[in-house]
Amino acid sequence: RFALLVPVTSRGTPCVGTNVRALLASVRETARPPSGDNLAILFGVDRGDPVCDPAANGALDLARMAREALPRAHVSLHLCAHPPGHICSIWRDLARRAFAKPCSADLAVLLGDDVRLVSVGWADALASAFEEVARERGVPLGFGCVAFADESFPSFPSFPVIHRVHAAWMPTIIPLSFVNQDADPFLFQIYRAFGAARIVTGARLCNTVGGAGAARYDKVRVAWNGRMLDEARDAAAQWLCWYPNQAPAERVGSHPSHPALALTLDVLVPTYRAPLAALERILALRVPEGMSTQFIVVCDRPGDADAEATMAALQAKHAHNAMVHLRTNQANIGAGPTRNRALDESAADWVLFLDDDVVPDDGILAAYARAIATHPSAFGLVGTAELPPAANARQAGVCLAGVSFFWSAARTFPLERELPWGVTANLCARRPHAVGELGAVRFGAHFPRTGGGEDIDFCLRLGSQMRSELPGAYGFVATPDARVVHPWWDGGEPSAAHFAGWAYGDGMLAQRFPEHAYVAWPNLAETLCALGLVTAAQLGVAMLATLGGGATLDARSAGAPHVSALLR
Repeated sequence: RFALLVPVTSRGTPCVGTNVRALLASVRETARPPSGDNLAILFGVDRGDPVCDPAANGALDLARMAREALPRAHVSLHLCAHPPGHICSIWRDLARRAFAKPCSADLAVLLGDDVRLVSVGWADALASAFEEVARERGVPLGFGCVAFADESFPSFPSFPVIHRVHAAWMPTIIPLSFVNQDADPFLFQIYRAFGAARIVTGARLCNTVGGAGAARYDKVRVAWNGRMLDEARDAAAQWLCWYPNQAPAERVGSHPSHPALALTLDVLVPTYRAPLAALERILALRVPEGMSTQFIVVCDRPGDADAEATMAALQAKHAHNAMVHLRTNQANIGAGPTRNRALDESAADWVLFLDDDVVPDDGILAAYARAIATHPSAFGLVGTAELPPAANARQAGVCLAGVSFFWSAARTFPLERELPWGVTANLCARRPHAVGELGAVRFGAHFPRTGGGEDIDFCLRLGSQMRSELPGAYGFVATPDARVVHPWWDGGEPSAAHFAGWAYGDGMLAQRFPEHAYVAWPNLAETLCALGLVTAAQLGVAMLATLGGGATLDARSAGAPHVSALLR
């Protein structure tokens, strides 16, 4: 039996009745059978709601509306005494009632009152997804989270479905700190680590209000994708270890084995150019067995027709792929802050930063997986970012100047475990989250938008925090076989302005990290530059002296006052 958990409020809308009728009509039109057999509908209403609470003389009879639409469904109305807008608290209350008698539901769907179900036979599709998870992953039937495919927020598990098995190891259903945001990705990400999370394309719906846009209440977010998520995954893993020893009569499923936690590693790609072919190559990377990878692409060029066309093409191809997240910033904010947005969306243990124009080896994720297994105490890995062989004078100049040295540092020092930093064209790191009173390490917003210095700053601060948090931690570890090829900048003619941005950003680091600053003799290039400046200055002084003396003599002999005035 399915239980639809529907918090209802009249706040922020004059048409709550219209919304609920549309929801019920969509349930009737898509359910099989349409009468509502094997369906329970639980409404949660704020106590004192002037429209929906019968005790407050509310005129909207939700229970009667549901029984008229679905005459054989189990319908109930529950008054909730939570503060306004505490949707997660209402879901929590309704889920407990749904799994208890007399409802005795097997599956609970976390819905909203402004949702429309689209797919006919969604219940069968969702139930089949749970069976598929149990069969493929060897977990008890019901261990997992499947979600509707939300047409208004593609690739996001907006409305998750949980089994009564979930309540067996998390009695609160959702942690008490959740208010009205992020419960859906939290539930999904718990089970993702076990390979037991799915977005079901055969169960589609449309969310008419909220989602990625504005809602009828103030959105309250919690820091869920750090310690809280780790603790929930640990609790789920402990329950799986305990489950085979449970009395057979008390078991919910029929699979005594359980899978190991997957390595979760997300690929984060900020993009300004939005090159379709390059992004498609990245999204098609092979994910090795035992790894769970989401690809998060964030476009930092809103309003540009070409960038919008690229993102639309990718969205059309990956609309309901839970492992591909495509986002566009509301304004151009720069490379560092765009990476921060991708970091905030990720819930993986590890993240891999890639530039949007690199050509990665197809086995790059497997190479990083091997390195993580070999170096369990590492907090970061540096891959190889190769530039094509120099084909003109400017490219050769870049190589001779050494400004691209760190791009291939992993290949130059293949056994190094303490590289100070790596370029974000190909950099893998433990995903940083808040530690005690310390905020999560993020890229600085004060560095040049096009990049320069922010990668060094990020790596140094991440290393400092990780060493204080994890005894024995080290990094960054050279991982030379994790390889990408990066094209030459500026269409093969690297511009001096490009490297000037790097120099400007790098110049900020001496003040931020004085402990790493030092005085050194000038190198060859600096010496030649200084000698050139001195020589030019001497020549200039000599020329001025020569010109000045000659002009004065000429002025005296010719008696030209305007020349004398000019010399003065």
